[in-house]
Amino acid sequence: MTTQIAENISSARDAYSNNTTGQVENIDLSSNSVAQETNDKANMHSLRDFDNAEIHSPIQIKKETEKFTDKQINRSTSLGQLWTKVDNLSTAATILSNVGGAFMQLCNFPDSVKNSFANIINTISNFSFIPYGLDGMKRAFLKNKNPYMFLGFMLETSMVWMSDLKNKYLIRGAATGTDQIWVATENKLEEKDPIRFKNGKFQTWKDGFIETPKACIAMLKDIVKDPIKVLTTIDKEKGSKGYYALLSSMGSIASTLGYFLTGNEKIFGTMRDISGVLFDWEMLFHKKLIAKASGAMFITESVLDFMARFINQDNTRLFINMFSHAFGRLALQLYKASNSDHQQDNFLTSFFYNSTQNKRVNNKATSSTV
Repeated sequence: MTTQIAENISSARDAYSNNTTGQVENIDLSSNSVAQETNDKANMHSLRDFDNAEIHSPIQIKKETEKFTDKQINRSTSLGQLWTKVDNLSTAATILSNVGGAFMQLCNFPDSVKNSFANIINTISNFSFIPYGLDGMKRAFLKNKNPYMFLGFMLETSMVWMSDLKNKYLIRGAATGTDQIWVATENKLEEKDPIRFKNGKFQTWKDGFIETPKACIAMLKDIVKDPIKVLTTIDKEKGSKGYYALLSSMGSIASTLGYFLTGNEKIFGTMRDISGVLFDWEMLFHKKLIAKASGAMFITESVLDFMARFINQDNTRLFINMFSHAFGRLALQLYKASNSDHQQDNFLTSFFYNSTQNKRVNNKATSSTV
């Protein structure tokens, strides 16, 4: 009896043990399934996050950045094109008004009518130097970091208002002479440090302020030391290396100052005309057709201004002066466009640019055929 009871207790224990083990196994299985389900959900969230991450992938971020940059470029380009149109229109108005006014001086109109039209033409001419001068100031400030170039173009916008059609070219001498100093010193500075002073551009305003006078003094020393060698040596690529441009700048500035101090128009006007030609003749040997045309028109401006200075008859003098201003204003526009950044600013510069390009293409075609 006792043995039977012990066996029953042992069986009960085994059964309980088996049931407990089964429950534990069931619990473990249940836990594993929960863990698996959790992992699946986590993977699904990861996939969703990955999908969302693709929206902000580097490629798409680059595209969004390019779109933003394009908008900025389009905006700046639109402003630039608008400014170019203003400059072109003011130049065209100056050229046409001076040419038309010149012939009006020869017509049989009362002097009061002729003088009134001359005053209007003078005002139109003065206004045309505002966009021209501001454009030069912008380039001097943002690109060249040249205080003398900036000052010269600033004087262009202001000094013309002190002039009339008879002495405008003379009074502009100080402005022209100042803003072209950077052209005169460009080669000398590059010889000193081709990286630091590349293409006449400075890294800092301090460099521009200090190094430009140093280059001018060094060039004057070269001229004094051996004037024949310096002034007769012409390089195919660099011309006179800026020596004639420096003399032109000094002469143009001195002529304006001399005129203000003495009032002697013939002496200092002649100095101004000669100084202008000193800079302009080198452009005739430039490779670019547009630069050659600009140089020829600058020289024509100086010659006409010189002729007008010795004519006493008022109407005849104004006739020649107005043609001088028309040639000079066109020459300025072509000179600015001879820079590669302004190759096709207007129909005139486009004509010279396209003519040059077509000539190059024809030369290449001929050489390839041969």
